[in-house]
Formats: sequence, structure tokens, C-alpha cells
Amino acid sequence: MAGLSDATIKVNKTVSGLQTNRRIWFEATSSALSADEQTKQVEQLLELGWSINDVDANNGVSVRLHTSPQVVVGDLLDSSWTDLEYRSSPESFKELVVVPRSSLEAKLGAWPGDVPDLSS
Repeated sequence: MAGLSDATIKVNKTVSGLQTNRRIWFEATSSALSADEQTKQVEQLLELGWSINDVDANNGVSVRLHTSPQVVVGDLLDSSWTDLEYRSSPESFKELVVVPRSSLEAKLGAWPGDVPDLSS
């Protein structure tokens, strides 16, 4: 994806009793300087996570985006993304936003979503 480096994706899996929970985790460094470009990157990563059809991310998708200077990643997403989990401090939490399944479904439709166009 344009403007991202050091990108990784992993599945965080936890088991509680008979319930297995999964969250898709993205981590990347952004060279984008504008909030609009950074927002587009975060939204594309959320769309990509939601489109992975062999892992039902019942605990949602998380994005950790390193920027310089570091922005509060959760503040990049508009109010149509509901129930976001993020903090503006300490410094290490600014870079992380957790988006629950309910918000992904409301914004992107049923899982798995369409694979986003990452060419731009």
C-alpha cells in the first residue's frame, strides 16, 4: 500500500471456555504527512482486515500506525465509525485504534467484506 512501510499483519487468538475469539492486527509506519492520507491508510487497513475470509475477526480489527509526528490514530476516523477504542496518552497508545466487529459491520457490511482497491 502506498506510503506504508514495515507493515505486518497477524491474528490474535484467545480462548475463553468454549469460545474462540480472533482479532486482526495491523502495524505499519506511514510516511504520509496529511491527516487525509493517514485516514485513507487506516480505513484501507480496516477494509483489508475485514475482507480476510479465512479468519472471522469476531473481536474486530486493530490498526497501529506509526506517524511522525505521532497522531492520535483514533481521531483520524470520523463519527460514522462507532465504539472505537483508543486513547490520546500515553504516547504509545496514540498510535493504536481498535474497531469492534459491530462497527465494522455497520460501516463495511457483513463479513467478509470486499477486498479494497489498494492501488491508490
